[in-house]
Amino acid sequence: MTRKRLEIEISLHSPLMIGTDGESTLYNQTRDYIPGAALRGALAGTLLSAEARGDFEALFSDQAAGPIFDNLYPSLSGSQTYPLPLSARTCKYHPGFKSREGERHGVGDILIRQAVFEALLDARVSLPCLYEPRCPECHSEVQPLAGYYEVVAGQYGRTTAPVRRISRTAIERRRHVAADRLLYTLEIIEPGTQGQPPLLFRGAVICSETQQTILEHWLPRVTRVGGGRSRGLGNIEVRILNEPEDSLPDLGERLERFDAAVRTEWHFYQRVAGVEPLAEDVHFFSIDLLAPAFLTCRGLPVTRPDLADLGLPVKSVQLWRAISQQSVVGGWHMGGRLPRRTGLATAMGSVFIYRTEGLSLDDLETGLRKLENEGLGEERARGFGRVLISSPIHYQPEVTL
Repeated sequence: MTRKRLEIEISLHSPLMIGTDGESTLYNQTRDYIPGAALRGALAGTLLSAEARGDFEALFSDQAAGPIFDNLYPSLSGSQTYPLPLSARTCKYHPGFKSREGERHGVGDILIRQAVFEALLDARVSLPCLYEPRCPECHSEVQPLAGYYEVVAGQYGRTTAPVRRISRTAIERRRHVAADRLLYTLEIIEPGTQGQPPLLFRGAVICSETQQTILEHWLPRVTRVGGGRSRGLGNIEVRILNEPEDSLPDLGERLERFDAAVRTEWHFYQRVAGVEPLAEDVHFFSIDLLAPAFLTCRGLPVTRPDLADLGLPVKSVQLWRAISQQSVVGGWHMGGRLPRRTGLATAMGSVFIYRTEGLSLDDLETGLRKLENEGLGEERARGFGRVLISSPIHYQPEVTL
């Protein structure tokens, strides 16, 4: 079945609260993005309220063939945004992507250089120097950088959702007055701040042609998402983007440039340490998790993708290095109005780099294109397991560390 990518944009008309799995009675946190599962649930609720049973069944009766809802991440310019990988690093004292004022020293990536260096250490190669990433401007230590990034006119920029806290008190139902000792706090995403462009969220739905017609009709009719709706939170407007701009190169170009960057780093150690050159049929690629992933192997939860799920010959692929974290993820079932069972997930932003032998770059492109379109692991229809292959931020970072 041929699938299409339906690009969507959401603007906020009121503060937004997207609950997390760590909520308490007195303090409710919010995610800083709109999960695909939240939009999927809001769409399902809209269809059920309109009694559009036929369209509901066409979208949700078969989960394996149903549409896949990507997460929607904050965007200031309206362009596509991506979570920063766990391999991203920035200056400890002047963090962030470069600014015109020069007060931020830029963001780099350690994936390729760290992977090559550690691989040579594992091979017990005598190296003349240690790899220690430093800020190229002030030579200070570097630290991880969280959040999201977008690429506009070839320039990187960091996007974050403005989050603030509001406190409320519960009302005693019998006397209709403020209840004693029942003060609670909510975290909310602001629609925008004064003097700044309005906050947008960009994402996509992967669907068939038949599903696309239904989605184009009903998605603009979704007007509420998230929690706190009785408090006036979560008013949104959904727009379908007919001609979205893609800031990413094609998959084939990304694979070629990522592999060339690894070979360039390897060639450096050929010159300074005399290591053997790489064979012509050895290639490299990376997988970035754009959303948490429920990964399994033989029915059991794991923290790294199973090689059999990559769409490539298992004997030709080797996991070279991983920079990843784990988390426990749950959710809410809109139809049953019950919490979903929590499970172990590999965190958004986790990065895996692979080495292949005996496969050409064309073979990699053919096998990995389906993986990038459909994702990894379970619960993919709800936006989990979305991936990006050989992201440009790894081979063409803003600064070199």
